[in-house]
Amino acid sequence: MAMRRKCVAEDFKLRIMGSENIHAQNDFSGRMKMIYVIRGKMNIVTEYDTYKVYQGSVVAINIGTRFSYGGVSEDIIVSEFDFPQSAFKLGTYDHIGYVWCNSAVEPQRDYSMLREAMTAILRRYLISQEKGYYFISGFYQIIQILEDSFLVGKEQIKGKISENEQRVSQIIDYIETNFTEEVSLAELSEMLNLSVPYLSKFIKDNLGMTFSNYVNIIRLKYAGNQLISTESSVTRIAMDSGFSNMRTFNKAFLDQFKTTPSEFRKKTSDLAAVKRKREMQEKKIFREVEQILTKDDEKKASTLEYDFDSRALHCIGKSSTWNKIISIGSIAELKNGSVRKALITYGQKISAKYVRFWNIFTNEMNLGKCISDNDADYDYGYLDECLDFLIENDFIPYWHLAFIPKEFNMNQNIVEEVHIQYKSLDEIESAFRALIKHLLHRYSKNILNQWIFDLWYPQLYFKQIPEFIKAGGGIDYLEMMYKVIKEYLPQNKIGAANFSMVYGKENIRLEIQELIRRKITPDFISYIAYPYVFDKKNSRRWILFDEYIYKQMSDYWEIISETEWKDIPLWLTEFGLSAFQRNHLNDTRFRGSYIIATILQLIGSMETIGTYILNDSYLSAVDTSQMLFGGSGLTTKGGMLKPAFFAMNFLSGLEEYCIGKNKNCIVTSDGKDNYVLVCHNLGKLPVDILCDSENTVVQDVINDSTYEGTQKEFIFHIKGAEPGRYKVTENIVDSEHGDIMNWVMSNYMDAGLSTEEQMSLAVGVMPKMRISSEIVGKDGILTVRSCLAVNDFASYKIVRLEGTV
Repeated sequence: MAMRRKCVAEDFKLRIMGSENIHAQNDFSGRMKMIYVIRGKMNIVTEYDTYKVYQGSVVAINIGTRFSYGGVSEDIIVSEFDFPQSAFKLGTYDHIGYVWCNSAVEPQRDYSMLREAMTAILRRYLISQEKGYYFISGFYQIIQILEDSFLVGKEQIKGKISENEQRVSQIIDYIETNFTEEVSLAELSEMLNLSVPYLSKFIKDNLGMTFSNYVNIIRLKYAGNQLISTESSVTRIAMDSGFSNMRTFNKAFLDQFKTTPSEFRKKTSDLAAVKRKREMQEKKIFREVEQILTKDDEKKASTLEYDFDSRALHCIGKSSTWNKIISIGSIAELKNGSVRKALITYGQKISAKYVRFWNIFTNEMNLGKCISDNDADYDYGYLDECLDFLIENDFIPYWHLAFIPKEFNMNQNIVEEVHIQYKSLDEIESAFRALIKHLLHRYSKNILNQWIFDLWYPQLYFKQIPEFIKAGGGIDYLEMMYKVIKEYLPQNKIGAANFSMVYGKENIRLEIQELIRRKITPDFISYIAYPYVFDKKNSRRWILFDEYIYKQMSDYWEIISETEWKDIPLWLTEFGLSAFQRNHLNDTRFRGSYIIATILQLIGSMETIGTYILNDSYLSAVDTSQMLFGGSGLTTKGGMLKPAFFAMNFLSGLEEYCIGKNKNCIVTSDGKDNYVLVCHNLGKLPVDILCDSENTVVQDVINDSTYEGTQKEFIFHIKGAEPGRYKVTENIVDSEHGDIMNWVMSNYMDAGLSTEEQMSLAVGVMPKMRISSEIVGKDGILTVRSCLAVNDFASYKIVRLEGTV
């Protein structure tokens, strides 16, 4: 198999065309194209169908598809995004990277993320036509959306693409990817598992020319473009285009263009007037596109009104889903006084029930040094102290049976090792049995039976896994823990197995099948979700859009519905923007709004949702003396409350019955004329930040102008409310209230605060509270207004006052 070239900015092309310069094409597309109609209407004509497209239409033109434009209206403006096929992860579906994306045929599908990604590239491209980092990263965001939602395989493309088209796609992809190197019909025939004579005839029948002729055409097109657009020597261009010598290049060029390369360059250089005219047309189109996009912005900034019927009650349970679990990290964190204080605050404000921890059998807890069957040989002092603290403060221990290292900076691979002495499963089993016996002796059955145990299948945390776990791929360790818990604590809930979608759906499917084969039936399925994907080299890419977590969960539900586990409840035990350090988005209002937006999507679809992580101290390193350093905690090391904490606090106030929710808000009721409403105005991150390394997202590059979005006024109408006077208590987190990062940046102060100053600051960065009243008349309509800047979020507690009429 030939090596694929690495894609660079020049491989990605963007054309914005109007009626004067739109070019009808009648050839096989040698590259992947996405057509996005900005204004007007036209037809896209292929060999098999004609699609009528209008403003907002999105259509994919796959490699090897013959197409042309027709029926073009005078006001047409269309953008054409041109991708090298090698940018897609071919090989996922038998080497067929076929995208089925056509809003003209399937308008019911959601194309909003594609339109937004394309619009973002257009906006930046209008400012500067340079193909910089933002340009290429925007194309990769489109690729990610296409791969997540529109890439299809052999079974799915039946009826949408013929077998011949599939094969033509593979042939052209091979030539397009490798034309600068030596290409071989024999190599291609081996790749397609076809004989050389058959493939040669197939190419002649379907492309209308021989293999070598088509290769030369691709090379000559590239060479012609280089002659026009660069000052490189003719010899250099010939070599870069894949020709082995000048004689072959000159002959092929003369046959194709009826002139020599040098004469071609000279003739085209005399077309300066034509070039200037084309540039003037482009500038005119760019101005028109800018005006269209500006009008779209104005529309988005308009007031949004939502109606809810207070009689349409749906029970979601009070404080039963989104705040059950809080992760603290290694159980050794409970030795830290700041963490204990933060945990008590969290329990009081958010009513957390389960405290999730890991790394029980480590040297740090004095349990990783001893190997014995006798619990009397172990030092359980630290563990008992930590468990006693939880029980005394009405928390329930949630045992995540994992060995997870701290990773301070993922790009520099700064990892704190997990120190344990165990060398085999037998040794860790002896230690685990001894621990369970100790717990049975120390705590009553009533206390112990409430505890949760979560089995671990190492996926996301792939570094520093103990060798005795690696040896069995993790599944043997999981099975051993399951059997021991069932033997000693048969009444306790057991979860499995911290699944994650970052390695793909197929891996999860295989893992579940293996657990079922081993007769492991958990009481709940635990899942962690972060905006990461892993490529074939095991390199992590950070990807984020506001529905990313929900899409991961949807993919998981699809998998689980096909198995014997389909009726087992699902617990999302961790989710967040980042599981690692040096991402200052964790300190911002953006993360608070992101938490609310994600939980609104998930409420009602799963039994439990947990956020990551309680306190910044878990991932703090020696160089993090600052108050804020991008940690994932809901609170700082010193216990200061961050916007993410307030988001959880607002959600914890929701009532038992939901009367309506949408992308921006949820309205709940206690069924007795009292309501709680939570809303947000989540902004969007520009692609250049999303596609950059996480450790580059620092305070200096984050401000309110960073995000894409506009201020919004929300008007909520609650119909069917009892007439009378209502007290409305608004709590809002904005740039001046509840935003500790904004305070730090405004005051240029992130370290060296005294205890008294920190206490004063803690009060100063609380949400803004405002109390007002609202009269509901005979029409029974209760109206609440909320004006939110980008990334602001708010909570409204609405109480009907007694005795009112």
